[in-house]
Amino acid sequence: MKPIAQFDSHDLANTFAANTGEPLDRWVSVLEQGRSLYGRARLSSDDLEILGQHCPSSSNWLPVLELLARRPIRHPQDPGPFEGIKTLAAESAFTLDAWIESLYQFQHYLAGQGRQSDLDAMLGYLSCVSESAMSQTTRPTLVNHLKDSLDAFGYEG
Repeated sequence: MKPIAQFDSHDLANTFAANTGEPLDRWVSVLEQGRSLYGRARLSSDDLEILGQHCPSSSNWLPVLELLARRPIRHPQDPGPFEGIKTLAAESAFTLDAWIESLYQFQHYLAGQGRQSDLDAMLGYLSCVSESAMSQTTRPTLVNHLKDSLDAFGYEG
């Protein structure tokens, strides 16, 4: 795993632009804007690549990254928030793409209300939404079930 300081934003931007169909210069700009957040989010260059491969667009990148960077370190061996998200996705019926998109939509929902929330509380709510979706006769997408849950029950966090 390469230290974060050694990643090449242009190489990553090429990969992400190819994955999303968005312009290369847009991804270069977004990656450079986020450079100050990577260390606070405790992301390795490998994590950056994984996150980018599962982020549906460059417009989702910075909000998700800012959310990861806001989470405080809990203890010296804390692997960081992205490891937790990857674990939750692996243990659920939904893909990492679905979890990242849902976090983005969740944060967008909160921002629309002029609010922020703790990432761990958001992940707890999203875990409940994930489990609830599994009990549906026709399984909805995670992001759609999140939107339905927020509309029906709101969010206190």
